[in-house]
Amino acid sequence: MAGAPYPEEHKASLVADLCDVATRYPADRELREMIDELRRRSEEFARLWASGAAGHHETTRKTIDHPQLGPIGLDCDVLSAHGSDVRIVVFTADPGSEAESKLRLLSLVAADDRAVSAEDDA
Repeated sequence: MAGAPYPEEHKASLVADLCDVATRYPADRELREMIDELRRRSEEFARLWASGAAGHHETTRKTIDHPQLGPIGLDCDVLSAHGSDVRIVVFTADPGSEAESKLRLLSLVAADDRAVSAEDDA
Protein backbone atom coordinates (compact mmCIF):
# COMPACT_ATOMS: atom_id res chain seq x y z
CA MET A 1 0.00 0.00 0.00
CA ALA A 2 3.04 2.21 0.33
CA GLY A 3 3.12 4.87 -2.31
CA ALA A 4 -0.54 4.38 -3.17
CA PRO A 5 -2.15 7.74 -3.94
CA TYR A 6 -4.85 7.37 -1.29
CA PRO A 7 -5.40 9.30 1.93
CA GLU A 8 -4.85 7.38 5.18
CA GLU A 9 -8.58 7.23 5.97
CA HIS A 10 -9.28 5.72 2.53
CA LYS A 11 -6.65 3.02 3.08
CA ALA A 12 -8.02 2.28 6.55
CA SER A 13 -11.54 2.04 5.12
CA LEU A 14 -10.46 -0.42 2.42
CA VAL A 15 -8.67 -2.65 4.93
CA ALA A 16 -11.68 -2.51 7.29
CA ASP A 17 -13.89 -3.60 4.39
CA LEU A 18 -11.57 -6.53 3.67
CA CYS A 19 -11.61 -7.44 7.36
CA ASP A 20 -15.41 -7.51 7.24
CA VAL A 21 -15.32 -9.82 4.21
CA ALA A 22 -12.79 -12.12 5.93
CA THR A 23 -15.09 -12.32 8.96
CA ARG A 24 -18.02 -13.37 6.77
CA TYR A 25 -15.96 -15.97 4.88
CA PRO A 26 -13.54 -17.51 7.39
CA ALA A 27 -13.25 -20.77 5.41
CA ASP A 28 -12.20 -19.05 2.15
CA ARG A 29 -8.64 -20.33 1.72
CA GLU A 30 -7.76 -18.04 -1.22
CA LEU A 31 -8.96 -14.98 0.67
CA ARG A 32 -6.94 -15.96 3.74
CA GLU A 33 -3.83 -16.56 1.58
CA MET A 34 -4.22 -13.15 -0.08
CA ILE A 35 -4.54 -11.43 3.28
CA ASP A 36 -1.51 -13.30 4.65
CA GLU A 37 0.55 -12.27 1.63
CA LEU A 38 -0.52 -8.63 1.98
CA ARG A 39 0.46 -8.71 5.65
CA ARG A 40 3.90 -10.13 4.77
CA ARG A 41 4.59 -7.71 1.92
CA SER A 42 3.24 -4.47 3.36
CA GLU A 43 4.01 -3.11 6.81
CA GLU A 44 1.30 -0.51 6.27
CA PHE A 45 -1.32 -3.15 5.47
CA ALA A 46 -0.19 -5.24 8.45
CA ARG A 47 -0.54 -2.21 10.74
CA LEU A 48 -4.03 -1.41 9.43
CA TRP A 49 -5.06 -5.08 9.62
CA ALA A 50 -3.85 -5.33 13.22
CA SER A 51 -6.18 -2.47 14.19
CA GLY A 52 -9.04 -4.96 13.84
CA ALA A 53 -11.44 -2.39 12.40
CA ALA A 54 -14.19 -3.92 10.27
CA GLY A 55 -16.86 -2.19 8.24
CA HIS A 56 -18.16 -1.38 4.79
CA HIS A 57 -16.09 0.89 2.60
CA GLU A 58 -18.45 3.74 1.76
CA THR A 59 -17.04 7.17 1.16
CA THR A 60 -18.58 10.11 -0.61
CA ARG A 61 -15.62 11.85 -2.24
CA LYS A 62 -12.30 10.61 -3.62
CA THR A 63 -9.39 12.22 -5.37
CA ILE A 64 -7.69 10.09 -8.00
CA ASP A 65 -4.14 11.24 -8.76
CA HIS A 66 -3.76 10.46 -12.46
CA PRO A 67 -0.13 10.43 -13.66
CA GLN A 68 -0.86 12.61 -16.71
CA LEU A 69 -3.94 14.61 -15.76
CA GLY A 70 -3.19 15.24 -12.09
CA PRO A 71 -5.78 15.13 -9.33
CA ILE A 72 -9.37 14.34 -10.31
CA GLY A 73 -11.98 14.89 -7.57
CA LEU A 74 -14.88 12.46 -7.94
CA ASP A 75 -18.03 11.52 -6.07
CA CYS A 76 -18.04 7.86 -5.10
CA ASP A 77 -21.12 5.76 -4.44
CA VAL A 78 -21.07 2.13 -3.36
CA LEU A 79 -24.21 0.38 -4.58
CA SER A 80 -25.22 -2.96 -3.10
CA ALA A 81 -28.16 -5.29 -3.49
CA HIS A 82 -29.92 -6.28 -0.28
CA GLY A 83 -29.00 -9.82 0.73
CA SER A 84 -26.07 -9.97 -1.68
CA ASP A 85 -22.32 -9.52 -1.37
CA VAL A 86 -22.18 -7.90 -4.80
CA ARG A 87 -21.21 -4.23 -4.76
CA ILE A 88 -20.68 -1.78 -7.57
CA VAL A 89 -18.54 1.30 -7.08
CA VAL A 90 -19.61 4.26 -9.21
CA PHE A 91 -17.43 7.33 -9.69
CA THR A 92 -19.01 10.49 -11.08
CA ALA A 93 -17.95 14.06 -11.69
CA ASP A 94 -20.08 17.14 -11.24
CA PRO A 95 -21.45 18.33 -14.61
CA GLY A 96 -19.33 21.13 -16.06
CA SER A 97 -16.56 20.62 -13.52
CA GLU A 98 -12.83 20.37 -14.19
CA ALA A 99 -13.10 16.72 -13.14
CA GLU A 100 -15.69 16.08 -15.85
CA SER A 101 -13.38 17.66 -18.44
CA LYS A 102 -10.51 15.46 -17.28
CA LEU A 103 -12.67 12.33 -17.49
CA ARG A 104 -13.71 13.23 -21.04
CA LEU A 105 -10.06 13.77 -21.98
CA LEU A 106 -9.13 10.48 -20.33
CA SER A 107 -11.77 8.63 -22.39
CA LEU A 108 -10.23 10.06 -25.58
CA VAL A 109 -6.72 9.10 -24.50
CA ALA A 110 -7.89 5.57 -23.63
CA ALA A 111 -9.66 5.21 -26.99
CA ASP A 112 -6.51 6.37 -28.79
CA ASP A 113 -4.38 3.91 -26.78
CA ARG A 114 -6.74 1.07 -27.74
CA ALA A 115 -6.51 2.03 -31.43
CA VAL A 116 -2.70 2.05 -31.30
CA SER A 117 -2.70 -1.29 -29.50
CA ALA A 118 -5.02 -2.79 -32.13
CA GLU A 119 -2.71 -1.56 -34.91
CA ASP A 120 0.29 -3.12 -33.15
CA ASP A 121 -1.56 -6.45 -32.88
CA ALA A 122 -2.42 -6.48 -36.60
